[in-house]
Amino acid sequence: LGLVSGDLTVLDHLVELHTGSNAAQETEAAQETVPQPVVLTEYSYPTDFTVSAKAAALVELNSNAIVYSYEIDKQLYPASLTKIMTCMLALEHGNLDDVVTVSATAFEGMSTYGSTAGLLEGEQLSLRELLYCIMVSSANEGCNVIAEHIAGSADAFVNLMNQKAAELGMSKTHFANTHGLHNNAQENKG
Repeated sequence: LGLVSGDLTVLDHLVELHTGSNAAQETEAAQETVPQPVVLTEYSYPTDFTVSAKAAALVELNSNAIVYSYEIDKQLYPASLTKIMTCMLALEHGNLDDVVTVSATAFEGMSTYGSTAGLLEGEQLSLRELLYCIMVSSANEGCNVIAEHIAGSADAFVNLMNQKAAELGMSKTHFANTHGLHNNAQENKG
């Protein structure tokens, strides 16, 4: 019925009037047999889980304390996590209402197997629309379009990405492109 516990007393009273039974006691007895969810405190968490990722970290954001970690020092390629940095810099340096034109150079170095939004050379979109292309469609070419708009070229934008990573204390992270397609020079060393 979607009722909260405070509504049960009203419902119980109505049921009791209609049926002559004490629904409140029956409901209370039924709740005692239902397993209650685990309540997390600031110092505990369920430990009976597995992670299928190659690495993982759970960080409590108020204190930056690492609550759980698995292979956090393992060297991995950042892949599409790269797009988060691209979007963050676009938000910091761009105007969401800017109209951006897709250039031919935005498609250079793209894999035929990579994610795309199907952008076309000469197409015009707002920066806001491009951000949606990246975060919803994982549009690799959209990352390069934004990079060219913000920094003049993908290479200049990658320099901004690495500067921002250093500012954020990401000392073991190095970006080599704007989108995260595999590149041996792009890595996260844990």
